[in-house]
Amino acid sequence: YATGASRGGLPKDALINAGRSAFKAAEVLRDELGPDDVVLIKGRDNQKVERVAHSLMGRSVRCDIDFCDAKVVCAECPMLERGWKGKRVVI
Repeated sequence: YATGASRGGLPKDALINAGRSAFKAAEVLRDELGPDDVVLIKGRDNQKVERVAHSLMGRSVRCDIDFCDAKVVCAECPMLERGWKGKRVVI
C-alpha cells in the first residue's frame, strides 16, 4: 500500500507503519483522527484488526495476540477486554 500511496501523491512522511500491533495502530490513529475523519482499517481475518476499531470507539481492548484463527468476531470474544496476559495460547 505504501508504494501505491506514494505513487498517488501521498508524501512518504505521511505514512506510518504500526507493524503488527493493533495497540500501536489505535494509538497512532487516536492522535491523528479528527471528528469528521474516516479511516479504512484493512487486514487479514486472522489478524483481527477490528480490535483497532473497537479501541477507537472507546472499548477496552487488551487482546494483543498477532494471529487468531478463532471463528468468532472480536466483539463477541471474551478475551477482547480480558487479554491473554498470563494465559496460555495454543495455535
